[in-house]
Amino acid sequence: MHSGIKATIMAVVGASLALGLSAAPASGYSDGRQTQDQKALACNVMGASDKDGQSYIQNPLPSGSKIYGNPNSACTHSYIGPDHTADYHCSRKGGDGRRYTYTRFFNGSDVRHGWVRNSTFHDGGSEVDCAS
Repeated sequence: MHSGIKATIMAVVGASLALGLSAAPASGYSDGRQTQDQKALACNVMGASDKDGQSYIQNPLPSGSKIYGNPNSACTHSYIGPDHTADYHCSRKGGDGRRYTYTRFFNGSDVRHGWVRNSTFHDGGSEVDCAS
């Protein structure tokens, strides 16, 4: 009887591994933290086309600046420091009446994206409207 249960458990575990399933928690990390992709999904990240032809900007933000999921929400899905390079895509007016720039940040293999208030950028962010 026990050998039948053991065989069934082994078959389920084997099938799970073959399908790429894991016993890792849904949060992404064993301590409950979320991955950047999970945070982006939770914040309903809204992207934008790269309409701003400006060159990449080095160190565009003060340390600890918030990256929002979209300009109509206060949902912060990441923070960024001054050690990242920025690629502005375009800007638009947010739900709070302020302008936000959709930006791709990178530093080696660390790539993040999202909306940042224009007033946070040292240079004011993108002047190209996403609607144009």
